[in-house]
Amino acid sequence: MKTINENVIVKVLEEEAEAGGMILPDTHQKAKFGAGVVLAVEDDCAIKVGDTVFFDTILLTSVKIKGEDLKFIKFSDILGYEEGKELLDSLDE
Repeated sequence: MKTINENVIVKVLEEEAEAGGMILPDTHQKAKFGAGVVLAVEDDCAIKVGDTVFFDTILLTSVKIKGEDLKFIKFSDILGYEEGKELLDSLDE
């Protein structure tokens, strides 16, 4: 798979996660945070295939590719990431 326009394709690991004790303004109370493994990203991006990214799930676009539910997210909407392919390898098993 290839992406364009700074999009990242991820397989979501957690559909919803709590804000982790952070106090959020009322306008952000409904925000849900999640994590996913990067499956495709542009070559010149700071993150790589196999990295785990963290994001607000409201910003995801759902797609079904080869029968698998995947998500598109803009690179600029990613809150942070963790390098590594360990999670990607475990998804293939």
